[in-house]
Amino acid sequence: MLTTIRRVLSLLLILAGCGMLLWAWLPNPRQALSQYIEPPAMQAPAAGFAQIPAVLEVRQVRMEWPTSLRIGEPGAITLSFDPVRSEIIVPKPEAQFSDVYNSYNLMAEGRFEVAGRRVDPANPIRESMPSGQTVKFTWQLSPQEIGIYECNVWLLLRFLPLDGSPASEVPVFVHQVDIQATSLFGLGGPQARLLGGVGIIASVILSLDLLFCRVIKRAERSFNRR
Repeated sequence: MLTTIRRVLSLLLILAGCGMLLWAWLPNPRQALSQYIEPPAMQAPAAGFAQIPAVLEVRQVRMEWPTSLRIGEPGAITLSFDPVRSEIIVPKPEAQFSDVYNSYNLMAEGRFEVAGRRVDPANPIRESMPSGQTVKFTWQLSPQEIGIYECNVWLLLRFLPLDGSPASEVPVFVHQVDIQATSLFGLGGPQARLLGGVGIIASVILSLDLLFCRVIKRAERSFNRR
């Protein structure tokens, strides 16, 4: 009777341990989004120019984020702002815009906002944006409670006039994402991995103990037969 109980317990432990490890190690589902930004959306809010200063190259916002995260684990949210080098037909910007880099230094500013939660790194993040170069931002979110986290991602252009005038900002991309924080019976990813590993080790120990007892019994039977 005791042997049967131990066998059942060993089986339950290894099943529970494998289930926890499987849940804890499965990659979090992710979603991606891309959007083209054309020169009219990247013009400086300035007056007094015969032609409005603007970023003359078409750019593409690429964003990727996890749709689900285990509590206690960090997830990466990435946002890149890339110049488009493919053959895309757009209206000739030179007719109405001038090259913004003739009058301004340009910076890209990224913000990732989620109510009541801290993100790493803290907002805002600013990067210099030379012409023809990619700008990329990465944030880490580590939820501690289950629920849906409503997040807002912003990309702004910060225009710094070369003549020392006050800087100005123009938002070029705003997007809301929902990230679902999950748990396994209240356990986060690290706890599930720990308990799953302990369960498998305990199951192996019980199995080895039962195997050792069986070997001893067979040895005793063989000895008695002699």
